[in-house]
Amino acid sequence: MTLAERIDEHLQKLKQDVPEVREIFLISEEGFPISTYPPEEHKESDPFLIASLFGGVASMVNSALNETRQGNLSQMILEADKGVTVMVIFPHGQTLTVIAEPTVRMGILVGYIRRLVQSLMPLLAEL
Repeated sequence: MTLAERIDEHLQKLKQDVPEVREIFLISEEGFPISTYPPEEHKESDPFLIASLFGGVASMVNSALNETRQGNLSQMILEADKGVTVMVIFPHGQTLTVIAEPTVRMGILVGYIRRLVQSLMPLLAEL
């Protein structure tokens, strides 16, 4: 099984475990999609646009955190009337962005995302 297939398998498992998850984006430090779920041809959103927009948001928030001497951004949760977005920044700069329905139970979602992050770390070290 290739590295890409192993990463995809982990993203699919999050969707299976938390059915309210709509889209998942794993973005490289350079801002390019590493993996997306569902696959690009079935996406609601353009992975390159999502990478750019959320990368800009993360950069601005990180600047504000550094300015207030709070350190570097590691996770961000955005709640809106039509959905929830959770972003996690990996130690080497990759970003996991998970978009879910507004009805998702946040504790469950965040718990599963934490497990996903732990399972992806050794795989991302292979990139």
